[in-house]
Amino acid sequence: MGMGVSFTPQLSLLRQSMPKTVQIPITYPNCKRTIGIAWKKTHYLSQAAIDFREFISGFFKHEVSKYFYL
Repeated sequence: MGMGVSFTPQLSLLRQSMPKTVQIPITYPNCKRTIGIAWKKTHYLSQAAIDFREFISGFFKHEVSKYFYL
């Protein structure tokens, strides 16, 4: 019948166009997860890896909050 229910983290839905879906925030219980990035300080990082690390850090510090229900 083309119907369904999904529990999907808001972060997974960023910038996706899904016109036939309805997003309903879950406020209780408080659902959250920790996302991290790690690297060895003694290991060589290419410029691409450094750029990626800086992009990801900036995105999660500043940009991602624009997409969440407050």
